[in-house]
Amino acid sequence: MIALALAWVVPALAGQLCFTPPDQTAGWKRLDVTDDAPGIAAPADVEQFRVGESAWLLEQDPAAFQGMTRDHAGQSTFHFKLPRETRRLDVRFAEDLRGAKVDAMVVAGGRQFNLFDGRRIADARLSLEWSVPGAEALEVTVHQHLRPVPVVASWTVARFVDLGAELDIAPAFRVTRSLYYRHPGGRTVELCNLPSRALTVERGSLVGLPASVRRER
Repeated sequence: MIALALAWVVPALAGQLCFTPPDQTAGWKRLDVTDDAPGIAAPADVEQFRVGESAWLLEQDPAAFQGMTRDHAGQSTFHFKLPRETRRLDVRFAEDLRGAKVDAMVVAGGRQFNLFDGRRIADARLSLEWSVPGAEALEVTVHQHLRPVPVVASWTVARFVDLGAELDIAPAFRVTRSLYYRHPGGRTVELCNLPSRALTVERGSLVGLPASVRRER
């Protein structure tokens, strides 16, 4: 057990894989990304991104939902227009779908790509993800039959983009070679060099000015 513990401790000390910033107040922080820790990241449940790399940008785009059509009484199709580089869509219906069959497909370059057919969905939430490049539109068909006609309550699109290249984001959040993370407050946030960690941020939270923090040596 001692040898196993040392196997973890020694690399951490030698490579300084993790450190705790002195500023543990709530709000957005900015840290310079250095060559010895190019994948520096906050815990997975903290909003964050590194400029120069793609991250999941979550947006509640009001223009994404284009409406619903009904081919016949027992079937409803919901149409979504996808912003550039969208790779995921989360939909919440007003009520549970109660086991209704659901079909989903994306459209890219004039071609249709099925995501799934006839998947039974019990609750009110539907998460769709795809790797088709250049997806422009998405259709979700619910076969409700004798169930109530579904109503879309909310939706969130997730784009996999480099936020540093998004010119509609404030310049304070686009400084080159920076990690930005939103400290939630009420806890200690440790930063570690974890290049494989998926980074996610909500567009609506990118407000104010981030405070710069330094890596203690």
